[in-house]
Amino acid sequence: MVSVDLKGFGASPKPDDGAYSPADQAELLVRLILLRDLHRVTLVGHSLGGGICLMASLRLLGSHPDRLWRLVVVSGASYAQPLPPFVWFANHRRLGLGLMRMLGARFVVRWVLKRIVFDPSGISHAQVRGYAESLTHRDTRRALVDTALQILPPDLDSLTDAKLVILDGCGHLPAEELPEQSLKSLESFLDRTDAT
Repeated sequence: MVSVDLKGFGASPKPDDGAYSPADQAELLVRLILLRDLHRVTLVGHSLGGGICLMASLRLLGSHPDRLWRLVVVSGASYAQPLPPFVWFANHRRLGLGLMRMLGARFVVRWVLKRIVFDPSGISHAQVRGYAESLTHRDTRRALVDTALQILPPDLDSLTDAKLVILDGCGHLPAEELPEQSLKSLESFLDRTDAT
C-alpha cells in the first residue's frame, strides 16, 4: 500500500507555483504510479483526493490501462455538489488568510468541520488539533487557498461514470463519522471480482 500526501498537504512540498488544481495533482499522482512502476492499482481518495484520483484514473485509462484496476472516491468531487465552506475564504484570499491568522487555525477548523459533518457534536478536540496542526504554517495556508481556488475542474460533468453509495446519517467524513459502515462499503466494492 502506498499512502500519498498531495502536493501542499501533510509533509509534501508546498511550492509557490500556483499549480494546485485537481489536474495538476492528478498529473503528479500518475507520475508517481509510473515512477514506482505500479500495476493493477486501486486508487482510493477522499474529498479533493477523490476527485484527483478520478482524474488520474482517466489519464491512466487513456495511456496506461494496465496500471489501473479499481477506483474508490469517498465524499469526492465526482458529482456536482455545493462547495465546502472554506472555498468562500479562498475567493477572498486576504480576508480568509487574515481571519485564519486572527481567529487561529483551531477555531477555523472547528467551524469548517461543524459544517461538513452530519453530527457536529461528535467532533473531538483531537480531530480539530490534527486538522489544524499543519495550518499553523504559512506555506500550508497559502497552498490550501491555491487549492481551493482551483477545486472545481471546468469539465467536471464529463468525468463522472460511477456507482454511488450513500451512507445515511453521514456528512463529509465517513471514515470518521461512520467508520465501520464506511469500511464495510469499501470492502464490499473491493471484494467484487468485476469491479473496474
